[in-house]
Amino acid sequence: METARDIYDWVGDAMGDMAYGAYQMYEENNDGGFFDEQTKHIKKLIKEGVTDIPGRLADDYYNDPDLLADLIGDKVYDASHESKEIRLRLLEELKEIGHDAMKQACSKIIRRTVWRRTYVRYIFRRYWRAYCDESA
Repeated sequence: METARDIYDWVGDAMGDMAYGAYQMYEENNDGGFFDEQTKHIKKLIKEGVTDIPGRLADDYYNDPDLLADLIGDKVYDASHESKEIRLRLLEELKEIGHDAMKQACSKIIRRTVWRRTYVRYIFRRYWRAYCDESA
């Protein structure tokens, strides 16, 4: 079973791979043939004189809570084998070892998980009561 540290390390590797891939796509399609927003960002970094563009992109990705939430959410869900208790425990552990953006991402996922559980219970009870009233 994966631990929070395994997921933390995986996220760091994934950010590096994504940044390197984005820069390779930019080099292959220098005319801006892929994501315009990404092309503008890379051109801005080149103008600023950044020498390690993939490294800088990885840092930018790593500090984006929304991107982190997407990656962490998928990885934690797979690691938890659909158990909400394990998922919440892994997210809490990631919050303890992670940086600010990771803490924000984990908090966002925890809120969605808890809210979803509460909302589903509310809907179930509401429709179950309506069903029981109709059948009586």
